[in-house]
Amino acid sequence: MRLVNLSVSVYDHGGRPITGLKPDQFEVLENGSAQKVAVAGSEEVPFNLALLLDLSGSTIRDRPAMKEAAAAFCRRRRTRAGPRRIAVYA
Repeated sequence: MRLVNLSVSVYDHGGRPITGLKPDQFEVLENGSAQKVAVAGSEEVPFNLALLLDLSGSTIRDRPAMKEAAAAFCRRRRTRAGPRRIAVYA
């Protein structure tokens, strides 16, 4: 048997993380075929985040929404434990 690590984040409708999920609560498909999930665990891991924003002329009217979405994403990530770096490229 081959072990493959998959990192996933599961949130409820309110945006709160769901923890304590068991292997039988996941479905993994490979080329349309169901694969056995033997282990499911929960841990906080450090991560780096890079946001790439298109600031070309065609996005001028969308920029307020882009700014709010980027800020909201960064705020949400700030709630996770562990070191993290966030870079924004335009």
